[in-house]
Amino acid sequence: MGAQFLIRPAEEVDVPRLSQIHGSCFRRGWSEDELMGFLARPQTYSILLNEAKTGKESALSAFILVSKVENDSEILTLCVDPASRRQGLGRS
Repeated sequence: MGAQFLIRPAEEVDVPRLSQIHGSCFRRGWSEDELMGFLARPQTYSILLNEAKTGKESALSAFILVSKVENDSEILTLCVDPASRRQGLGRS
């Protein structure tokens, strides 16, 4: 049986970890301030994948930020924590 994941939107408390994961995926990762700027925009949507652990603990494994304006959507970023790669988390 594979890992189980919880899907949820990003919250302000997630920003430090999002910045850490983004930095591990790109040469110049986004700062916490940059991520907060995106999340504060009403047209930005976020989806986080948390790997379910024992009890109430969970580990943030991947996230996507999408900007939607009228009928157009754009993926701003898609990041998978290096420790969680090769599990198909970034596939549609």
